[in-house]
Amino acid sequence: MGKTRGDDAAPTTRDGLGLKPRGGVKNKALLGRKFTGGARASPFIRQWAWKREMKTDEERFRDDYVYDRDDDEDDANPKATIRLRQRKFNAASSGFASTVWDSAIVLAKYLEKRNRTSGAGARWRDAVELGAGCGLCACVLAKRCENLVTGTIYATDVAENMDLLTENVKACSSRIAPLAYDWRDAPPKSIDASRVDLILGTDLVYYDDAMPALVKTLKSFESEALVVYFAFGRNRQALPRFLECFDAEARDAFEEPRFLESHELDALYQCTDVSVMELKRK
Repeated sequence: MGKTRGDDAAPTTRDGLGLKPRGGVKNKALLGRKFTGGARASPFIRQWAWKREMKTDEERFRDDYVYDRDDDEDDANPKATIRLRQRKFNAASSGFASTVWDSAIVLAKYLEKRNRTSGAGARWRDAVELGAGCGLCACVLAKRCENLVTGTIYATDVAENMDLLTENVKACSSRIAPLAYDWRDAPPKSIDASRVDLILGTDLVYYDDAMPALVKTLKSFESEALVVYFAFGRNRQALPRFLECFDAEARDAFEEPRFLESHELDALYQCTDVSVMELKRK
C-alpha cells in the first residue's frame, strides 16, 4: 500500500493509508490510569485524558460517557453536555457491547470544528449515522452543530442494539430519529434518501463480509450534495475489502476517497491511530 503513515500527519490518499496504523497503548502500565486534561496540562497529557483505549472496563462499559465542553472553552458560552449510556456484552441479553471509542470522538470533534468554521452556506438537509452504537456523532450533530444540518438526523444500527441507542438519542434531542437498519436492505421508508446530504460512520470497516452491503448502502443515497465521513481506528482489517467493493460498485458515483489531513481535524482530538475518510458524490 505504498508509504505508511507517520506520527505527525494523517494520510490524504488511499496509498498513504497504512492498514496497520501506529499508536495505541504500548506501555501496559498506562492502562486504567487516570489522566487529567485541564487547559494547563501538556498537549500529550491532554490527549491521553480523552483517549479511551487505556480506560478501565468500568469507564468504558459501566459508567455513562460524558461528552462535555472543553476545559478551555469560554465559560460565558457553555455548550450542552451529552451523556451516553454504555454497555458490556452479556450473552444472556440482547444487543452488542457498546462503548464510545476514539474514532467517534475524533469525528464528533471534527463536526464541531466544521460547525464553528463553515457558516450557514455549508448546511446539509438530513443526516444518517450508520452503525451508531451509543449514538455520539448523531447527538453531537443535533445538540452542538446547529450550523450543519437543517433537517432530521437518523441514528441507525442493527435491531439488537436499538434499545441502548434509542435511550441515548431520545434523552439527547428530539431532532434525532432512531431506526433499525440492516445494510442488506433498502433504507427504511421513513428516510427520504434523496434528502440525505450527510452520512457518518465510525469503526465500520472491521468485517469483510459486511463490506459489499455497506457499499450498496452508500449507493442507495442519491443526493447530489452527499458527503460521507467514516472514521476508524486500529480495527480496520476490512478496509481493503471496502475499497475493493467501492471501486467495483460505486466508483462511477463517487469521487476518489480522501483522508482528512491533520490540520483539518480538531487540534487536540486527533491521534495517529484514527483516520477520517471523506467520500463525495460526483
